[in-house]
Amino acid sequence: MDQTWNGGSAGMSFNTVSSLGNHNLTLQNKTAITNGGNDFTAGDNGPASLTLQSASSISDAAGWIGKNSNSAGTVTVTDANSLWSNSNNINVGYFSTGTLNIQNGGKVSDVSGYLGFNTSGTGTATVSGTNSLWANSGNLFVGDSGSGTLTIQNGGKVSNIMGYLGFGTASTGSATVDGANSLWVNSGILTIGDYSNGTLNIQNGGEVRDLFGILGSSTGSTGTATVTGANSLWTNSNDLYAGYYRSGTLNIQNGGKVSDVSGYLGFNTSGTGTATVTGTNSLWANSGNLFVGDSGSGTLTIQKGGR
Repeated sequence: MDQTWNGGSAGMSFNTVSSLGNHNLTLQNKTAITNGGNDFTAGDNGPASLTLQSASSISDAAGWIGKNSNSAGTVTVTDANSLWSNSNNINVGYFSTGTLNIQNGGKVSDVSGYLGFNTSGTGTATVSGTNSLWANSGNLFVGDSGSGTLTIQNGGKVSNIMGYLGFGTASTGSATVDGANSLWVNSGILTIGDYSNGTLNIQNGGEVRDLFGILGSSTGSTGTATVTGANSLWTNSNDLYAGYYRSGTLNIQNGGKVSDVSGYLGFNTSGTGTATVTGTNSLWANSGNLFVGDSGSGTLTIQKGGR
């Protein structure tokens, strides 16, 4: 059963809607749900969806999208002042399929965010449009033990402390930051391929910032980052490692730019790091030193006007 709750000109409030069952619910015009210390779940006993529109909101402890097996959940937060506020974590694709859409100035906040938590979980998040924001006060795991996909586009923003693409041994994690003013801010380390496979794409003027960048962090991992197109930028306020313990690949092309203090290709003895800088105005700027094969194997290719 589909329902729409419309607050009209004055808005309206409800208490404790903790699960949608297998229903679809839309909140419009300043309709608010307050769950106090209770969790909220979309997708626990079958497919279900929640849409927050036109300054509507929900607040809860933890948020779950696609919690149980054979369930699928979707949450869409759209329009200015629409807000999903979680005092604990958000799990998108816990045991099943979960989708989170943040668009047109909508906002979501939580402690840590998980896309694809368990091995059977598939989590997808898209943050699109100016002033659209996913704010994690803790860490963000794109592919914790399952499959995770993050897309930031059209001026959307994501913030967290540590960022992981492909965290657990059976996971896959990918992130794409696409378009001018699209931004992913990691105040700590960004790891692409922690114990599994991670991929980062920065394109068409998108930007990623972090403290340290690591590609191919641990045993069994593979990390790849591609920065392509004019004004596309990956900024590391400290060092960048491609092939820390395993395999890391950095591609800078078509005018993309990467900056850091010191760069390392093949940091530890088991690490293999490869970097290719190709195309006019493509730039890898190390304000410190560059180590091509520190204790491992490193390969650097600069071609077609790259620097």
